[in-house]
Amino acid sequence: MPETVRGLRFEWEFKDGKARQAVRQFVALGWDQLVGLCRGFVDFVDSEHEVQTKSRRRPAAWWVQLMTESRERFDAAAAVAVSLARAHNWFAVQVAPQLAALVANGGGSLEWVTNELVRASGRWKERHRLLVAAPLYAGAT
Repeated sequence: MPETVRGLRFEWEFKDGKARQAVRQFVALGWDQLVGLCRGFVDFVDSEHEVQTKSRRRPAAWWVQLMTESRERFDAAAAVAVSLARAHNWFAVQVAPQLAALVANGGGSLEWVTNELVRASGRWKERHRLLVAAPLYAGAT
């Protein structure tokens, strides 16, 4: 009988301030720092590790292995590429037709569009800065 392959899939969902903190830590400090943040929420310990204070128990071996191996599985570049693809698609489908109509109505001048873009850059949030810092999306023309 073939051996059953088992796997464990987990997702962390951070919201609001914690999400921004997690992204900043990951971008600035890398995967290990993000794992440390996650372990601040949940940790699995070796119940057979005898110590006076239970909070000092070492992490379970399987948990350490999972966190270590997940580094190779996590593809931040792919996640950013998906975000960029969505942003480009949203622009092409939702914004471009409206923008084309507004430009045509204004006599074809793009000067006001450029002015709006410059003003809008002053309202960027963290997600906008991450998109700017990302490699150019392959689907952009």
